[in-house]
This record gives sequence, C-alpha cells and structure tokens, in this order.
Amino acid sequence: MDAVECLRLKDGSGACWLRLSDEFTGAILATEVFAEYRWAKVPARATQQALRRAFRRWGCPPALRVDNGNPWGSPGGQPSGLALWLAGFGVRVHWNDPYCPQQNGVVESTQGVSQRWVNPAGCQDIEALRRTVEREDAVQREEYPAIDGKSRRQAYPDLCHTGRGYTEGWEEAIWDLKESLELLSRYRVRRKVSKRGQISAYHRLIQVGQEYGGGWVDVQMDAQTGEWVILDLQGREIRRRPTLEFTAAAVRNLEVTGT
Repeated sequence: MDAVECLRLKDGSGACWLRLSDEFTGAILATEVFAEYRWAKVPARATQQALRRAFRRWGCPPALRVDNGNPWGSPGGQPSGLALWLAGFGVRVHWNDPYCPQQNGVVESTQGVSQRWVNPAGCQDIEALRRTVEREDAVQREEYPAIDGKSRRQAYPDLCHTGRGYTEGWEEAIWDLKESLELLSRYRVRRKVSKRGQISAYHRLIQVGQEYGGGWVDVQMDAQTGEWVILDLQGREIRRRPTLEFTAAAVRNLEVTGT
C-alpha cells in the first residue's frame, strides 16, 4: 500500500490517491482517489472505508505492507488505530524500515507509471480523475502483456480473490479485541513522568505516582487483563492501570488512538 499526493487537476483543484497492489504479481488492485491535496489531510476513517471496499472486491488479505507515514506510522511508538483495527480480524501490518521505500518497491513502481498513463493535470476534475484511474488500473491488471505476453490477471487466475471473503457483517461477527490487544502488548514504550506523576499513551493521561515525577518509566499493555503495566527502567512493575477505553467498538471505530 502506498499513497501519492499533490496532484493538481485541470480545474485547479488538488487530489491524492491511495494504491493497493498485489506484491507477488504487481497487479494494481485498487486506487482510491481523495479530494485532499496532501495525504496527511485524509481522515483515517476514510482510509478505513477504502480498505473495506477493496476487501469486499478482492477478499481479505493476510497482510499489508506499508510505510511509516500517516495514518500507518506508530504514534508515540505504539501501533496506529488502523493497525489495531486490522489485527482484530487477522490482517497483519508489516512496516517497512524508515526511509527504505525500496522495501515497498512493487507498489512504488506502479505510482510513476500510473501518473504518466493517467496524466492528472489533463483530468478536468476529481470525478474525471477517478474514472481515468479506474480505467488505467484495469488496463494494467487485465490487458497489459506483462508476463510472457499475458496480462497479470491471465497469468495468475488466483489473483481474482484471496479466498477469504469479506463483508462488514463478517468483520463484526469475527472481530476479536484480544487480537488487537495482543498486537499492542508487543510494544513497550518509554515515557517521562510529569511533575504531577502522569504519563501519556494515545493522548490519554495515566497516573503513575508523584514520587516518580521527572523520571522515566516504560509502559506496556497486558493483553490478558486489558491493563496498562507501568515498569521502572529495570523492568520491575510499578503500577497497573485499567484501560476501559479499549472496547471493541472504540477500536473498530478508530476512537481510541485518534488516528
């Protein structure tokens, strides 16, 4: 998965798009066009809905490869809201190493080609851009002789579907908060304790104790109990604090992390 921003259209408006490609075949599966000029301005929920549409069409993937930018990067060293949501129904997120776009080379390589084929500056408005992108994506996937004279779709019939169907009803039925918390539990992050004895995680204050004010602690999720565990720098437990905000509904609606 990869995004392109700062696309200027013929009518003077701006746009960006989000691209999903199959890493093995290089086929473009979906390109969602947004009216925002800068990718960072696209709300995380809009990205979430774009993913749901792609999953309905192509099936639910076992994993997604992403970079460290918005909205995938880990805020404060912890997994993003979208990563926690995906974990709940078994989609792993694989982050590339920072400043290593070559690790996502398959989707990256489609971006420049698509911009030449689509020519956003020649599209009258965003609807024209969407139509053109959809047409050119289909050509790249269904028609262009990329593999021994065959299109990617012809050469790889299994490209039609992952084999794991997706609907929002299915997501709701099988989504598991424990899987989301299990992902979060793999992250131990360091925080400085304020003079009031508090630290922050996902924009929420956690009380550690004024006796630790000015010092440093580590914080980690206990996936079994759903508690924040506060540790000193030697790894000894200091406090446990409940995380009542981590409900299935809040995580699925991206309300916990703000991203």
